[in-house]
Amino acid sequence: MLPERRYTLAQAQAMVRPLTQLIDSLREARSLMASAELTEALAERAPRNGGGSEGRPLVSAALVFNRGLKQLDRWGVVVRDLDSGICDLTGTRAGEDVYLCWRYGEGEIAHWHRQDAGFAGRRPIDDLIDR
Repeated sequence: MLPERRYTLAQAQAMVRPLTQLIDSLREARSLMASAELTEALAERAPRNGGGSEGRPLVSAALVFNRGLKQLDRWGVVVRDLDSGICDLTGTRAGEDVYLCWRYGEGEIAHWHRQDAGFAGRRPIDDLIDR
């Protein structure tokens, strides 16, 4: 199911910087939540005091991650893979709903693909994409 939000190419291009920043935050939070050192410290303390100060970084990271996911939902952006940073924003090409496809590190949105094609079906942006 496609998100309800539709982006023109210009609107999608304006999302590259905020998406880059948000993906950085999500990756950092995920890394903190997966930290073996942090979870070990928390596990040692939790039976006595609920985790105390050792639990704060983990809770903070979980909150950042949760807020980030909610922001993506508000934006109508689908993150296909956080590690590679593959993101789809719904756009229109010749009256058909398509995904404007961006990958973390790319300076702009330069590709699109049909809903059922996935990343392998990426094609260069053309004149039929709604600007």
